[in-house]
Amino acid sequence: MSFGVGFGDIVLASSLAWSVYKACKDSSENFQRLSGDVASLHVVLKETEDYLGEFTDLDMSRVNRLQILTDGCRDTLKDLEKLLRSYDSLGTQVQVR
Repeated sequence: MSFGVGFGDIVLASSLAWSVYKACKDSSENFQRLSGDVASLHVVLKETEDYLGEFTDLDMSRVNRLQILTDGCRDTLKDLEKLLRSYDSLGTQVQVR
């Protein structure tokens, strides 16, 4: 079955989660606390990626929920990445302490 959310969407979201995790981990204390949550999200996305690799025949309700979740994760991660970049552009390691 072909569906709206693709394997590539999950892979990209997982990759973005890993990138944001590394940026948070190397940032201020407030962002470091967030890095654990982002690492957990990365693990969930990788598990989803593995699941989709094994089971490609999903019913439409599951596909729709997966698309909503993937879009939400990606959007949130992009917002967080943008926030991290804005702090980096200040040229300081001391963001918000």
